[in-house]
Amino acid sequence: MWGENLFWVFVAIAIIGLSNYFTHLFGKTFYKHENKDVKIFDLLWSITPDLHQYNLINDLIPVAVFGFFLVTPQHPSLIKEFFGKFLIILLVRALTIVSTVLPKHEKCDDNLSWYDYIRGQCYDKVFSGHMSFVLLLCLIMLREKIISVPTFFAIAAAQFSTIILTRSHYTVDVVLAIVITYLVYDGDYHYFQDLAKRIGKNL
Repeated sequence: MWGENLFWVFVAIAIIGLSNYFTHLFGKTFYKHENKDVKIFDLLWSITPDLHQYNLINDLIPVAVFGFFLVTPQHPSLIKEFFGKFLIILLVRALTIVSTVLPKHEKCDDNLSWYDYIRGQCYDKVFSGHMSFVLLLCLIMLREKIISVPTFFAIAAAQFSTIILTRSHYTVDVVLAIVITYLVYDGDYHYFQDLAKRIGKNL
């Protein structure tokens, strides 16, 4: 049983990695030959300043929240629950990022490195893995009364804002991340929940 579940975990990781690579390949090939006059309208991008040069701050929030989650007294099952559900979210994301490859920010370096497989690369837009990561952690901590409701909204709003202001994702990417993350966490789609529990139980 353990070997079989471990096999499917590795298959899931392989699918996520391949999806990331081909998203980068398709985006880099297609958008180098696009009509430069064609632009994508994004509501929040159009009314907020472009702070792309500070995009590394997007990595600091997830690291800080995850670090706090790990040092907080808790049952080991919460960590298993988090990784199980986040794996399901990444699998859904692996399908969406490769299905429609949106333009990258003009200053985003599209040379793919090993680090990009962890933090994301220029073309993996729909939907935001950073937002999903932070939101899922916060939902679990809120349920377990590790954080308060105001703290929950403050962290989520901070991650949402930095993602948009640094042009790391389009607005739709963050909105979809919120919806999908909540449905996997505690929605009516019991198939996702049961699958997440099975994976998390055997990690």
